[in-house]
Amino acid sequence: LLDYQRQLSQVQQELAQNTGESGRVEQGIVESRLTLEQHNEEYQKEVRSQLAEAQLKSETLQQQLKSAAFELQHSEILATADGIAVNLGVHTEGAVVRQGDTLLEIVPQGTRLEVEGRLPVNLIDKVGTHLPVDILFTAFNQNRTPRVPGEVSLISADQMIDDKTAEPYYVLRSSVSEVAMEKLNGLVIKPGMPAQMFVRTGERSLMNYLFKPLLDRAGSALTEE
Repeated sequence: LLDYQRQLSQVQQELAQNTGESGRVEQGIVESRLTLEQHNEEYQKEVRSQLAEAQLKSETLQQQLKSAAFELQHSEILATADGIAVNLGVHTEGAVVRQGDTLLEIVPQGTRLEVEGRLPVNLIDKVGTHLPVDILFTAFNQNRTPRVPGEVSLISADQMIDDKTAEPYYVLRSSVSEVAMEKLNGLVIKPGMPAQMFVRTGERSLMNYLFKPLLDRAGSALTEE
């Protein structure tokens, strides 16, 4: 009987030890799970933080890219046709150009020569389109340079005002064919060259009215006899 009691007591002790060990194991499992959950929560928090930071950086870069594309788009100015640049309005690198400012004028290549000038308002009823004109390029020797025939191609519908003198005028433009230009015998006409333009109205030619420099290839003048 005593042996059974000792064995029972020993078994009870071992059972108590096992029960305590099992409790410690379970506690360790709970602690491990809690630690794992904490680590997982911290990891998820770090991932969300990095993701938010990456999204913010991506949005910032996209905005910068849009701004750069906008600046690039508005920093390149393409001419509608090949030609020669004249009357430059900007001479400084990095200068600010206001809306509506003229950067330069393009003289198209491969087109008919056009001479533009100013017609005094009191002569508007004497000059019309398709009237013949004679053009004298005064930059050359006038004794040896022949007059080049042309034709009035345009008269502006509205009056213009000279910025300096405040004098009103109409824009008058004449065109010259390539065949007519052959009369210059190889002389090269460049943009901005002065010229005189004589409009033949029938009985007399209009003279002695100075035109502004050429808009397209040469300057012009309208004079009266």
